[in-house]
Amino acid sequence: MVNLYNGLILLNKPSGPTSHDMVAKTRKILNTSTVGHCGTLDPLARGLLILTVGEANKISQYLLEGNKSYFVQLKFGCSSDTFDTTGVVTELPYKELSENQVRLALKSFEGLKTLQVPAYSAIKVNGEKLMDKARRGEEVLPPSREMKFWDFNEIDFDQENQQLSFTVHCSKGSYIRSLVHELGLKLGSGAILTELKRQGPSSFYLSNAIEIENLVECAKHHNFDGP
Repeated sequence: MVNLYNGLILLNKPSGPTSHDMVAKTRKILNTSTVGHCGTLDPLARGLLILTVGEANKISQYLLEGNKSYFVQLKFGCSSDTFDTTGVVTELPYKELSENQVRLALKSFEGLKTLQVPAYSAIKVNGEKLMDKARRGEEVLPPSREMKFWDFNEIDFDQENQQLSFTVHCSKGSYIRSLVHELGLKLGSGAILTELKRQGPSSFYLSNAIEIENLVECAKHHNFDGP
């Protein structure tokens, strides 16, 4: 007999699996199909993934409206068709950047901006996801959308290796990959995302999240009829 769980699970998603992969694993662990998630994380990204189970799926739309916070790491001097390390990476001619240049350029993205959506994204154009067309090698003309970024903090620029890391808050529908790509264009050096960690939306925190492996033990403790 399945004991249906209703509520939220704060999951610490590792880099590699898709958000759908994590939902599928959770469905198997809890032996229920009523599992969803609030806000997709790219395969490269890790960190807080909020899962909704049972009756909690009814409030997922409200959780999706919240702002997000991230730890971001990027590398200058290269470009990628996916705007991150998962795509075809191209090295660009070396251009040395100063910390002052980088900080000023980053600060210029504070507030509401209109940026290009990555070609490899789940945004639908004419009813089809852009990533599906891109993976087939078809020409993709990504749309632009308004994105809002604020609270750029913990800025650390490694001038020797031309790498930058920082934390940032952003609005729903904002793409960190787009921010990184546009920052590279602004500085004339190119840039790709190398690491992304979601730290939390609104009142939920990564520090309270559990690993998928620990969910198995939690399910046993609460007497779920898992696999």
